[in-house]
Order: sequence, then structure tokens, then C-alpha cells
Amino acid sequence: MTTTSNWAIFAKETEIMWHFGELTPEFMDNTVNFLNGLDSMGKELFGSGTGVASITLDQKSNKAVSASEIFVVSLHSTFFFIASDPLITMRLIYHEDLPNILEDQMRSVLIGQATNLYANLYTSSENGAKVDDLFWTALNEIGYDKDIKNVVEKGRCSFSEFSLVEMLLFHFQLRKIFAEKHPETDAWAIIADESGPIHLKYGNVTNATSLAGYLSVLYMFCKELFESSPKSLVFGGDTLFPLEVIKGEDVFLSLTRWDTLFKDKKFLNELNKLDDKILKQLSMSLSEFLAEKLSEMIKEELNNWSMKKLISTYDSLPKYLEKLNKESGKKKWF
Repeated sequence: MTTTSNWAIFAKETEIMWHFGELTPEFMDNTVNFLNGLDSMGKELFGSGTGVASITLDQKSNKAVSASEIFVVSLHSTFFFIASDPLITMRLIYHEDLPNILEDQMRSVLIGQATNLYANLYTSSENGAKVDDLFWTALNEIGYDKDIKNVVEKGRCSFSEFSLVEMLLFHFQLRKIFAEKHPETDAWAIIADESGPIHLKYGNVTNATSLAGYLSVLYMFCKELFESSPKSLVFGGDTLFPLEVIKGEDVFLSLTRWDTLFKDKKFLNELNKLDDKILKQLSMSLSEFLAEKLSEMIKEELNNWSMKKLISTYDSLPKYLEKLNKESGKKKWF
């Protein structure tokens, strides 16, 4: 593990070409080897151009953990840019005096990956305008103040004028948007033991056994390198899609489109059929997960309310909470 809060690594395959922060050679080698392995496994599971793009770590499992997110940009499974807590780390890198050749190489990797991603998403989507909208949103989020249509529009893109840090911020915002609002991800879930057995497979899961093995390896390495558990993933490469991970003591629930699944009565019925020991293991983590997701949705909704509506709601809140408390004693999660 590293105690440095903000760090970054740039590697070509397994060769460390540059790093930022106080990192030991052992930590850097292990991190790069770990991500190379995940990249290979991700491609086997999800397609030729798909590897892990970001890992959100569960800080509740270790309050002393020094990073909450590991951010990865890879190009052709050859070049890797890896950073902890990317928003802060990217701004620190901005003040670094990088050799021009190295900075240009890193920038070219980031531009190449953004270009490949846009081209693949645009050609595979039934609605290319949606892809343009996603990229425009990311550009607006990083404060791009020129005509965004000169960067991406109707299958054409050019990031040639962007700096290294601008490209890093753009990739970060794009990941964030896809993690929250990916328009074309199927809803599916698996529940598996760390040792491999599958307890539940729901939806279009191409290879549940391999996926369970992949996530078990991910847990093992996150514990070893970062002393924490993965909370969620975004896979990237030719496409981007998010994957949530909910951990019990010996089992985990991995799912996409949680908001769709928890409205699906068939899925909820399948959960109810599971052994009580499995449900008990997952109940605490699942309740925390749902509480966090629902609070985010409520906050987003409240941000759009008028002051009058907010005051009216607050005035009636005590009665609503009293009703909720009475009902909660009569209901079970599953």
C-alpha cells in the first residue's frame, strides 16, 4: 500500500515511464501488473477493447485508506495512465515541469483513446446525436469555452488543441457521466461467493463464472494494494459502462442499472428465494448502497424545487417521518 494521497503512473505495458508522488518501485510494479491483468480479463469478458477504466474504493472498509478512486486510461492495452483521486491529482500534475517529449506522449495517448472511444460509440449507437450530447456535456463540465461542435459532431472529432490536464479532466468527466447516466446498458446481476460458486444470475450475463472470478481477483488486489474493497467500477475502451459491487462477508452482489433492477418484481422475487444466510450477509451493505443512491436522487430532485415547495415539504416532514417509522416495523427488506 502507499500512504501518498495523490499519485499517478504512466506506463508502456509493464515499463514505468513516469510517476508522480512518493511511490515505491514495488507498489508501481504491482499496480501496473494488476491493471494489465484486469485489462486482459476485461477484454475476455466484455470484448476486445474493454478494460477497467476506474475503480471507486469503499472508504468505510478502511477509514485510513488514502484514495477513494483509481482512474485508468489505456490505449490499445499498451499505454496506461493511472491516477488516484483524479480531480486533485490532475491539478497537482498541472504544476509539474514535465519533459516536452514525455508530456506530448502522454497527451497523445489520451487524445488517441478519446478519439477511439468516440468513433466506436458513434458507429455502434442507434442514435449518434446522444453520443454527441454526452461528449458535449463532458466538455461543458470542464469549462471548455469555445464551440463544442468544433470538437465533436456527427461522427467527427478533434482534440488536438487540448492540453494534457484538459484531456485528463475530459476523460474523468466522461467516465462520471457514463457511470451515472449510461443510456444503453442492460440490467443484470450476479451473486457469488469469493471462492466462485454462483448463487444468483439474473439478466443477460454473458459469463457469470468468469465475471465472479474477475471480481474475486479485483477484491484480492484492491485489499493488497489499497487496503480497501472496490465499491464500483467503470469499464472502458471501445465503450464505457458502470458496474456496482455490494460486498457481504464472503459473498458479493454485482449489478448494473440498479434503478431498473429494484423496480423489477421478478428480480426481487429471485432475491427472496436465496438462502437467509446469503441475504443476511448482504443486507447491511445493500441497505447502505440503496440509502446512498436514493439520497443522491432526492438531492437532485430537491435542487430543482422552488423555495415555496421546499418550505411546504419541510413543514409536513415530521408527520411523514412518524408514518414511515410506524410502517418500517411491519416490513422486511426481502
